Amino acid sequence: MVRVLKYILMSKCKKVFVVDDDKIYHFIAYAILTFLLYYYFINIPIKRSIVLAAFTAIAYGIFMEFLQYLLTNTRTADIYDVRADVFGIIFGAIICIIYKKVKVKIN
Repeated sequence: MVRVLKYILMSKCKKVFVVDDDKIYHFIAYAILTFLLYYYFINIPIKRSIVLAAFTAIAYGIFMEFLQYLLTNTRTADIYDVRADVFGIIFGAIICIIYKKVKVKIN
């Protein structure tokens, strides 16, 4: 009985820490999207272009998941996709901050 319980608990713990390839793709895509949005918004006279890029990317990610929930039968909305998107956006924002500081030092 103890072995069965241990197996059940361990199998559930493994599922919590497994990262699907899909989540990695979401992370990378939204990091790149954030950087590209920042690069777009930096050319427009806006003070907080990093924040605007991050919020735009978050809104887009949530909107896409919402559309998957409403409009498709073959795809499903997943809150973990949104979480991967947000982590990618945070990483992209950090890259933007580093890019901005390096650019200032070079100029």
